[in-house]
Amino acid sequence: MNKDIVESSIDNDFETFQANDALAFSDALMQVKRAAFADFTTLNFPSTKNEEWRFTPILAISKGALSVLPVAISANAALKLNAAGKEEFGNKIIFINGHYSASKSNIVDEKGIKISKVIDSIESQEGKFNTLSDNHSEPFSALNTAFFNDGICIEILKNASIEHPIIIENIFTSTANKHFIQQRNMIIAEAGTKASIVFEYTVQANATAYMNILSECFVAENAHIELLHDIQPNHPLHLINNTFAAQKKDSTFTCHSIATDGTLIRNNLSVRLEEKNAICYLNGLYIATDNHLIDNHLAVHHLVPNCQSHQLYKGVLKDKSTGVFNGKIFVHKDAQKTNAYQSNKNLVLSDTAVMHTKPQLEIFADDVKCSHGATVGQLDENAKFYLMARGISQEHATALLTYAFASEVTEKISNTEIKKRLNTQLQTKLGYSFEAL
Repeated sequence: MNKDIVESSIDNDFETFQANDALAFSDALMQVKRAAFADFTTLNFPSTKNEEWRFTPILAISKGALSVLPVAISANAALKLNAAGKEEFGNKIIFINGHYSASKSNIVDEKGIKISKVIDSIESQEGKFNTLSDNHSEPFSALNTAFFNDGICIEILKNASIEHPIIIENIFTSTANKHFIQQRNMIIAEAGTKASIVFEYTVQANATAYMNILSECFVAENAHIELLHDIQPNHPLHLINNTFAAQKKDSTFTCHSIATDGTLIRNNLSVRLEEKNAICYLNGLYIATDNHLIDNHLAVHHLVPNCQSHQLYKGVLKDKSTGVFNGKIFVHKDAQKTNAYQSNKNLVLSDTAVMHTKPQLEIFADDVKCSHGATVGQLDENAKFYLMARGISQEHATALLTYAFASEVTEKISNTEIKKRLNTQLQTKLGYSFEAL
């Protein structure tokens, strides 16, 4: 593929974007966008020659006519979605083709939550926007900063405990080719708060989705935030999912990434533990089939003493699929008394599936407890034989053992209703159900 064609298309898109949307942005924000675009043109789309992208041919998503301009919502699409989001439990925030739909969104816990468009929140949240992402070294952060024109700011107000999960659903209806949606979010959890936030992705029939989403999460003192990326789109989805979090003292940040579908999924997750007694839990489950690719890149920065991080990622690979795990833990020189654990375990269920795993530790302090490890293997044939000897078919025995392996991750989700739904979806994906036995 000729990268010059892609670069030319992006250049033209930015000129159009400035001409059409500049009036919607403040001069200060437009200056940030121009700087981010300059960073992107320097970095460009990464190729497999880039170490961080060596197993993920990201240029495949930009073959042909790639456009990062906003996608219009057609009248037909709006008619199909009249009832979207208001029947399900919880607080629901709806995006259609990257555009926030206030009319289809529904906030139940209004007293503890403040919702606003991210563009309207940048000035009031001075000192936060664009401080966690790195436009100078992360090409998709730079691309998002340059081109986003919509997104949401969720503020969890001080000492609020939000009963219902906050569900952000991205619905894709566009059949137009190669619209690469750029969405920008901020999540601000004030001191003493507790909340669960869920990202969901729905791709309607005949649509193909391309999305580069970036979320900055600010977790204040003694705040407890649980984030879930539920990536089960059912139809083609190409997703670059960038999540950046910063934690203050005594806070807890939990992030679950559940990806059981999607043509190409890249999860970039970076957490900074900035004050003492902060704890983060990062859990992931990925099930790749067909010729799909799911890539998880994690970075945890221990910056101060007496913090903990726990990573558990599990993968199941079938058919001709590819999985990637690259987890990094950085223990900086002042971060004494750090506890950091990382585990990546994978089942490869076909001869043609491939798993690339690379757990990493960089430790510059001497009083720490850190461990990491990775495994890649197949199901235990003895365990399968044991089940089959008791009247369970080979198909169901395989599915049952795979479910037992995978569900260790979903069981860590705190919300009972969401966990039950995900476990049911997981059983369906694996071809296993309690009723079948």
